[in-house]
Amino acid sequence: MKIKIKIQRIQQLIDHLEKGGSVVRPALRKVIGNSGLNEFNKAWKDEKLSRKNRPEEILEYARRLKKGLQLYSKAESRLFKSDHYKSRKLMEQAESVLENAVEYLRDMCGATQSLRVYLDRDPWDSIELCSEGVPRPIWSTSAYKQPCFDLKVSKQAIALEILEKHQKRLKKRLGIVEEIDFPSPVQKRKKVALSDFSDFKF
Repeated sequence: MKIKIKIQRIQQLIDHLEKGGSVVRPALRKVIGNSGLNEFNKAWKDEKLSRKNRPEEILEYARRLKKGLQLYSKAESRLFKSDHYKSRKLMEQAESVLENAVEYLRDMCGATQSLRVYLDRDPWDSIELCSEGVPRPIWSTSAYKQPCFDLKVSKQAIALEILEKHQKRLKKRLGIVEEIDFPSPVQKRKKVALSDFSDFKF
C-alpha cells in the first residue's frame, strides 16, 4: 500500500474513533501492520492489568471504613427501633472507627501523594463521620461515591494513540510538516498518575 493512501486510511480510522466509533483488529493490521497490532495488543493488555492495581494502603483503609460503616448502620437500625441507648453507644463506636480510618488514610496519603488518585475526594477536605461524608475508593460501587477522575483508558483511546503515532511516522517519511501535538488520553493518564498531588483537588 502506498504511503499516501495509508496515511489517508489511517486518518479515516482516526476520524471514526474521534466520533465515538470502534475499530476492529483486521482494520488496524491493514494500516499499521503486525508490529503495530502487537503494540496495540500489548498496550491494551497492560491497561487491563493496571485496572487491577489496588494499593494495599487503600485496601486497608477500605477494610477499616467497612467496619465503621457497619457499626453506623447498626446504630441507625437501633434508633429506628427506638433503642436510643444502644444506638448512641454504637454511633460512638462507629465514629471512633471512622475517625481512625480517615486518620490512617491521611497518614498514608501524606507519605505517598500518588495514592490520592485512588480516592473519590481529597482526604483533607471537610469530612463527616457518616456514610456519605467519608472518602471512597474509586472502585467503590457505593451510591455515596462522588464523581471522580477515572484512571481507565479505553481501547479506542489506545487505538487512536497508536494510529496517530504511525500516521506521524509516515508523514515524516514524506516530509509533511506536523501540527502541534497535544497529549493523548493515555499520555494524560500517565502524567497524572506520576504527578505530585499535593495541590490536586478531587
